[in-house]
Amino acid sequence: MDDHQSYRQRPRSQTEPIELDANALDLGEIVRPGDTLEWGQGTAEPRALTSALVAQRYELSHQGAGRLSIFLGVLKGRTLLPEYTDTFRYFGLGGLGETSFLSRAGAVEVLPIRLSTVSSLFRAGTLHADVV
Repeated sequence: MDDHQSYRQRPRSQTEPIELDANALDLGEIVRPGDTLEWGQGTAEPRALTSALVAQRYELSHQGAGRLSIFLGVLKGRTLLPEYTDTFRYFGLGGLGETSFLSRAGAVEVLPIRLSTVSSLFRAGTLHADVV
């Protein structure tokens, strides 16, 4: 059994990071309907992965039955669009980078927090992510 197959079968609490090819990635092996996602922000935004997420959004949410929640901090690109709210729930900081584009469209649930508190809120469990 290769790492990719065994990753899906292990409980999340026992998984270790593995390196995957973004072009061949089936996010359904990692992301479950209703999951909350978070990733590197700004220039660390993984655009190949966010593009794969957008391309696979209907399969991942089971045709909208289990929308994915996505924490947004400072987006650099416009991979995520307001019209994807049928499968994505956007929440986070509202006016930084390209996140402001989504906020102006009314697509982001803006949290009343400061950028400087985000990491401590994740560490404390106030904010959580199922997939990072």
